[in-house]
Amino acid sequence: YNNLFKLIKEEMEYRKKLFIDYGGEYRNYRKNNDKKIPLFVVIINNYDSVYENNEKIFETLPELVRDSERYGIIYIITASGSNSVHSKITQNCKNFYAFKLKNVSDYSSIFSLNTKMYPRDTFGRGLIKNNGIHEFQTASIVQEMDQLNDYIYEFLKELNQRETYRAKRIPILPSIIRFSDIKEQLRSFKNIPIGMVKKDLEIVKYDFTQDLFTIITSTKLGNINSFMLSLLSLFTMFDKVKLILVDPQTLLQGMREKTLFYVNKNFQDNLQNMNQFLDEQLAKEEKEYIIIVFYGINKFLSKLENKAQFTSLVDKAKKYENIFFLLSDDVLKIKPYLFEPWYSQNVNASNGFWIGRGITEQSVLKVGTINKEMQKDYKNDMGYCMQDGRPMLVKYIDFVHQEKEEENEK
Repeated sequence: YNNLFKLIKEEMEYRKKLFIDYGGEYRNYRKNNDKKIPLFVVIINNYDSVYENNEKIFETLPELVRDSERYGIIYIITASGSNSVHSKITQNCKNFYAFKLKNVSDYSSIFSLNTKMYPRDTFGRGLIKNNGIHEFQTASIVQEMDQLNDYIYEFLKELNQRETYRAKRIPILPSIIRFSDIKEQLRSFKNIPIGMVKKDLEIVKYDFTQDLFTIITSTKLGNINSFMLSLLSLFTMFDKVKLILVDPQTLLQGMREKTLFYVNKNFQDNLQNMNQFLDEQLAKEEKEYIIIVFYGINKFLSKLENKAQFTSLVDKAKKYENIFFLLSDDVLKIKPYLFEPWYSQNVNASNGFWIGRGITEQSVLKVGTINKEMQKDYKNDMGYCMQDGRPMLVKYIDFVHQEKEEENEK
């Protein structure tokens, strides 16, 4: 329901600005403006059940009901009992319809008026307060009730064909975060959209130039594959961003053609080549952004005979200023390097990415506050984006499964 309330609040803000020259009133706007805007109708069916499953609804709904009418936003709420809906909500409701109730005294409670009237025992019969208490009979749109579902289906089908206007959809967390979901946010290399926050469904962006190293880790390196491939594909969309990919386990071979260097063997020789390349870049006046990705840092470092060359690479990157590292591996394989100078002096453990489950059982990323939600068994398309020690539960971009879906559709 948080997403529904968010949608209503956004609509209220939009209408508030739209009606500003019309006394802030929907009726005045309709009366004096040729560009019509429809009523926005919110139907909450079976309030008892809704409230039972989400008591927090009461924290927001009374205020929305109170403030919505002037903006052309109205509510239809159904409930099974006379006291099901709190008075903070009902005091802002003008119309009350009461069908047959078990206790006839409940009619007085609903209408806040002593009445001895109650509806006759006929299906669809009820009472309404409208300049007094009146009995009414609901009309049936079909001859026989077993025809109702088919009639409504055909009616809606015809309506959809005739009308182009559609009700706004309540935003939900997509099953896959596709490129189409984030492409409008892809404007700057310093603000890369990496997924959608579960809580408010906002696209979250990350600046990979804020730290020399960005840690992307999980319980297993393979858990990161889809996110890393999707992320690197976004980097390649910027002309002035170049990739160097060190991939000892050959997990990201699909990126080979899109990199300056793709390294999966002869690590010492290739490290020497990378150092020479950085020397050449340092001599240039115009500096491009260069992202060096170590996808399996432990295997890479364990194969080096001269680790001083790696330290030299890091030092040159610091001088160049436009070179940044992405460092990924199993979290337990990163842990042994925490106190090595190249790591401890250059890695900000308050920033980074955790993929899948297990964030509460690691010490590579510093989590400010741990809650029960972090202990859930998340799949590899979910995880926590850390910024300044604040974890955000995010559904990550996943163009890999998007491509598989599109292939299956063909």
